[in-house]
Amino acid sequence: MIFKKRYKTYTSISNIPIGVFSEVLSSGNLGMLVLKGNPSIMHLAQVWEIIYNEYLQLFGIPENFRQFALHKKKAGKLWQDVFVKGLAWKKPLAQVQDLKAESYLKESEVGEVTIEQVMAEMGKRVGFYLNPRVVTVKEYYGYKKQIEREAEG
Repeated sequence: MIFKKRYKTYTSISNIPIGVFSEVLSSGNLGMLVLKGNPSIMHLAQVWEIIYNEYLQLFGIPENFRQFALHKKKAGKLWQDVFVKGLAWKKPLAQVQDLKAESYLKESEVGEVTIEQVMAEMGKRVGFYLNPRVVTVKEYYGYKKQIEREAEG
């Protein structure tokens, strides 16, 4: 007996709309990946991992997250010295690194705009309407790079 898959999901940054990708990224709702049927949560987790890894390979990790991780790592080493080695004088240094790390997270939150607002602005620049429920992640970042190149040159 052969079983057919009775579900369909997004599978790549080439077919997932930027609006759906953004929503899954912010809310963690993997159900947004479902186009048809009722796949298992395990399947959805695997699909999301594939999509997100593809995104990271093409577009990399955002700079503010890199800076956050760097300062958290420095803070962790300092806190280790404070608690394991008893070097209390390093506590203020660890606190400073923690504050620096948190500032990079806040930097991405302050003045944060919705994907719809970004798409509207991009649409003005490219000269046509960009629907976040239709434009794929790959297309979105293609338009974004094009606009950045035009702004530089």
